[in-house]
Amino acid sequence: MLKLTRRGVCLNINIRQKYGITKQEILRQFDIHKREFGYSVKLFHYHPPLMIDEQHPVLQLMKSVYEEFGFKNEFKVGSGTSYAKSMDDLVSWGPNFPDTVNCAHMENERISITSLMTAAKIYTLFLVRCASQLSPAGTNEN
Repeated sequence: MLKLTRRGVCLNINIRQKYGITKQEILRQFDIHKREFGYSVKLFHYHPPLMIDEQHPVLQLMKSVYEEFGFKNEFKVGSGTSYAKSMDDLVSWGPNFPDTVNCAHMENERISITSLMTAAKIYTLFLVRCASQLSPAGTNEN
């Protein structure tokens, strides 16, 4: 967001860095040119990149459901980041399947109907399995 104020121009940037890029590295990059161009930098919010152990029970359930549909599971660190990192124990689980074009966040972003329907079936089964692990009172019996 770019805003003109009495004090000058305010540019609000949402940076979603990939795993391995630190807050210090981001700030260092802004520091490189701030004297030359006369700007200041203020960090309002920072969420560190997300990394959850693949042995986490929810990830293991995701893996199991995915493999039931005939796919080989491979946990991968995304090339970007996700708003999932703003909540505890949450990951992004996108519908990218082998041998399909991944054009997420690109010009003409799209998904095939087949991939969309497969993803819906996988997500539904995953949610059913999650719900079946809860007692009627909504507490986990494990």
